[in-house]
Amino acid sequence: MAKQKGFLKIRGSIGDLNFYKTKLGYMVREKGGVDRNLIMSDPRFQRTRENMQEFKNAGIAGKTLRNAFNGITRNSKDSLLVSRMTKFMYSVLKEDHVNARGERQVVNGDLGILKGFDFNANAPWLTTVLFKPKATIDRVTGVVEVELPAYVPIDSVIAPSGATHYRILTAASAIDFVNNESKTVSYYTDYLAYDEVETVADILENNLEANSTDYLMVTIGIEFYQEVNGSYYSLKNGSFNSVTILDLDVV
Repeated sequence: MAKQKGFLKIRGSIGDLNFYKTKLGYMVREKGGVDRNLIMSDPRFQRTRENMQEFKNAGIAGKTLRNAFNGITRNSKDSLLVSRMTKFMYSVLKEDHVNARGERQVVNGDLGILKGFDFNANAPWLTTVLFKPKATIDRVTGVVEVELPAYVPIDSVIAPSGATHYRILTAASAIDFVNNESKTVSYYTDYLAYDEVETVADILENNLEANSTDYLMVTIGIEFYQEVNGSYYSLKNGSFNSVTILDLDVV
């Protein structure tokens, strides 16, 4: 892989060269590689086929999780979320000690690896919010609570320049990684002033179905706004917003 130079940047193919754009700039590489039909049939590529299938399984599971929380991450995610989540899901899948290589599944792996996963790598929760929320998941009743301690916003929240207000949001989801389905509920606080006035301890509640047999997860996030004449405008298209997986309850 080489980087293109000069003022004329090319995309597409010319002869045996592929020209394309990445986050690192305009790149070029030579065409080549093994024929796909050979990879999919030759015994020598058995290990390759196994890896391909497991990356596919991880990718599908990652999409299911992203879809589950899309409502609160729509304005709080980075451009590499898909690849980052697939990588995490692959780590989960590798902890499957039931199925053979090439057949391992996320549902048999260690989903606890996902705790603390940030949907926006540019604004990790732990470097954006300094107070510590606590989650309680009651599978029997379906009640998911997130307890917020009292805190002083200007001391405990690292807000971008220009922010006058923010909102805390939570979402709880029952996720079926077998059928790739989910049921999610979310909660948003009011617009809160970013100032030196200490908040009151609060509990944010989401209610899922009682006695669910799915994987239960709860996320927490923060969004920043600037108030102008009574209207609230999201800052920097949400690039400073943060959402993380706070806790989960595995079946």
